[in-house]
Amino acid sequence: MAATPQKFSLISDKPNDWKPKQQGSPWFPTGKFMGMDLSPKTQGLLGFAAGLPVGGGSTKKAISNKLLQLGAKLKGGPARMVPAGHKTVIEFLKEIIQHGGTSPAKKKLADKIVKTINAGKPFTFDKKDIRLIRNIKDNTRKSVQLDKVGNILREEIMVNPYQSGAGRGYYLGLKETPMIDVDLPIGPMAHMGKQMTHGWETRGDFLKQFVKFLKSDKGKSKQFRLYETPGGYRLWDTSQRIKRPLDYMKTGTPDILGQDISYTSNLGQGYFFSRLSPKPGRLGDYIARFDDTYGYGTPIKQNLDEIIRYHDQPIELIKNLQAEGSAKQLGGLFKLLKDIE
Repeated sequence: MAATPQKFSLISDKPNDWKPKQQGSPWFPTGKFMGMDLSPKTQGLLGFAAGLPVGGGSTKKAISNKLLQLGAKLKGGPARMVPAGHKTVIEFLKEIIQHGGTSPAKKKLADKIVKTINAGKPFTFDKKDIRLIRNIKDNTRKSVQLDKVGNILREEIMVNPYQSGAGRGYYLGLKETPMIDVDLPIGPMAHMGKQMTHGWETRGDFLKQFVKFLKSDKGKSKQFRLYETPGGYRLWDTSQRIKRPLDYMKTGTPDILGQDISYTSNLGQGYFFSRLSPKPGRLGDYIARFDDTYGYGTPIKQNLDEIIRYHDQPIELIKNLQAEGSAKQLGGLFKLLKDIE
């Protein structure tokens, strides 16, 4: 005699007759959807797509067709090819908020994320919810092209796992003006040890290597704009244009100057990315502070123009808005562009 097949909940591997030990369980019992048994893959769809457990207590509500469809659009996380977009994400979160099986804590979190998407309002989060927030971040990412070169300004939910903060953030992506990102074990907790393979402990350690490089045969034709960050340095190379960011690694310069390996891996996206917004939850974040110009090489005017217009000016704008107390309601991508111009 064949055993009776068990029916499983949508985002759980527990059978429907499994009882939680206490109220507030995240399991959301369903049974069938549109007359069909849900496959294990489909059962886990929303949990993977959003990282947001729906349900709680003894409430048993069937998952809605709309919620399942919206969840499917959000699946893929950081590996997804095309973001689902702000509209889809907000629809999904509002369905979560309105659903009878959602716990109060998850409704509150979903509401915070909606406010961040709509108005840029930052919030703090519990570390256990970071999977959801990172997936929402990837689905709300959007960008605009700044010029014929293909430089872009990107907007997304910025996640700071070290101080558990999230909020609207902006990044610049330059196609041909090289940047080197150097992390040091200083300042607020923001880097993993594996990112800092250079072995330097202080700013002085880096600067000694930097000066030595500028006097070497490889470095004597270089010129850089050096920016201090809370956890290290940014170096914009004004003396060379690069057609493909990964090709800059072939020059050896980033390795000599201790580039963060995580930044190196991001060059495959086709841009030299730099953060323009303060990290949410990090107090006193000044983003990047211009130090001086260093080196004996000849600067390329186009590099300088791009750095000053697209990097320096937006950072200054955002810092001023923050000082005025209006950074929490910092406008969207197109408004920011208008303010810069």
